[in-house]
Amino acid sequence: MVHTSVVRDTEAELRVDVHRFPAALAGETGESEDSFWHLACDVEEPDTRLTESATVVCSASKVFAPKEGRKGIARLLDEFPGARIAALPCEGGCLVGLRDGRIMNVSAPHGPCPDPGTAAAAVYAFLRLGTPLDGATLALQQGPRRQQQLLIRSASPPKGQPAANRARTSAARGLPPSS
Repeated sequence: MVHTSVVRDTEAELRVDVHRFPAALAGETGESEDSFWHLACDVEEPDTRLTESATVVCSASKVFAPKEGRKGIARLLDEFPGARIAALPCEGGCLVGLRDGRIMNVSAPHGPCPDPGTAAAAVYAFLRLGTPLDGATLALQQGPRRQQQLLIRSASPPKGQPAANRARTSAARGLPPSS
C-alpha cells in the first residue's frame, strides 16, 4: 500500500510525501483531498489477489529504451486490466502510462530517478488533485531525509502515431486502427 500526502507550498510548488507499507500492515485511516491511499504492486508479486486489484502495477526488472518502454506499458495495462497506471524504468527517467493512453516521463534533474512505483505515486497524486501533468514539477519526499525535485513530461507517441492500446482496442472490435 502506498500512502500519499500532498503539501501545497507557499511558492505554489507541490510537495508529495510518499510512504509505502506492506498491504497486510497498512492501517485503516481515512482519506482527504490531499491525503490518500492506493495499492501498488510489482508484476512479480506472487499474490495475484494483490496484482489483480492494484491501482498501479510496475516492474523494475530492466531499463527500457523509450519505444520499448511504451510497448511495455501497453502490455502491462493489457495484462492487468484493473490497473489505472503502469510504470517502468526507462533511459532518462521512468515511463508512467495511464489507462487513457497518455504516457508520462518522470525524471529527476538533480539526482537519480525514483523507482517506477514512486514515480507512479507522484503521477497518481496529480491525477487525484486534478492538476495538469505535462510540465509539472514537484518536490518528492520519501521518508524523513530523502527529498528530490521531479519533472513530469509527456512521452506519448508523436502526433499521427496511434497509441498502442488504442490500436489493439480497435483491432479487438474488428475496426481498423484509424477509427
